[in-house]
Amino acid sequence: MSSTELPSHLLAQAVPSGNEFGWRSSDFPVVLRSAAAEGFACLGGQFQWVLPDGRCEPYWLNADARPRQPGESWAAYVHRTEAEVAEGFDLLLRTTDFDAEAEKWQHLKEKKAQGVPVNDYLVFIAYFTPAANDA
Repeated sequence: MSSTELPSHLLAQAVPSGNEFGWRSSDFPVVLRSAAAEGFACLGGQFQWVLPDGRCEPYWLNADARPRQPGESWAAYVHRTEAEVAEGFDLLLRTTDFDAEAEKWQHLKEKKAQGVPVNDYLVFIAYFTPAANDA
C-alpha cells in the first residue's frame, strides 16, 4: 500500500523516500498508534538513512508483523500488527548500534567525515494497509 493513503495528519511528520514514507524514531510510535486507532494495519518497515543526495537501506534492520491469520478479524489484525511492529521497532532501537551500521556505508562514512550528523537522517520506513483492502 502506498502510505499516501494515510490521512494527511499522519503524513505531516513523514519523510519521503522515493515512493515510500518514513518517520523519525521519535515520531513513529505516535504514528503507529494513531494509524491503528484509525483502522490501518501496519505490515512492518525498516530503518533507512534518507539524505538529500541519496539513501542507504539496511534492510536487515526491519520490524515486521506476521501475516493476517485465517478467520482473524480486521480489528484483531490491526491491534496485533501494531503490537508486533512496536515490539520489533523498540527492540531495534534498544539493540542496534546505528553508528556502527552507518560505518558499513561508504556514502555515510564520507558524510560523517564532512561533519554531517547522519543519524539525523535516520527514519523508519513503514507500510500501512487500510481495511478497504481487506479481502
